[in-house]
Amino acid sequence: MVLVHRLGTLGFLETTRGRGGGVKLARPASAIHVGEIVEAIEPNFHLVECFHGESSHCLIDGPCRLNGVLHEALAAWMKVLNAYTLADLVKGNVPLVQLLNGTDHSPPPRARAHSG
Repeated sequence: MVLVHRLGTLGFLETTRGRGGGVKLARPASAIHVGEIVEAIEPNFHLVECFHGESSHCLIDGPCRLNGVLHEALAAWMKVLNAYTLADLVKGNVPLVQLLNGTDHSPPPRARAHSG
């Protein structure tokens, strides 16, 4: 519920309290990109210590080349996330749509035991 409240505060969800209340998207699913949600929830995402900038306590921050590689990787990750919308994630996914609509009354799938 904390995440639902936060997504409501950020403008992704509309929440209605009380009897007959619920949660719905504040915008069409096709207008909400996955990366947009990640960026809103984690605005100061620091993959590693050196991403903190001036407040970094990394001892090898200056000569380290990994910082640039990780920034490039994070940018690529966000680019991929921003290429997809919530609509893309549910399009043609009948079991998920049924779950979200509350029309799937089948028992949840059982966890598979790991062998080996």
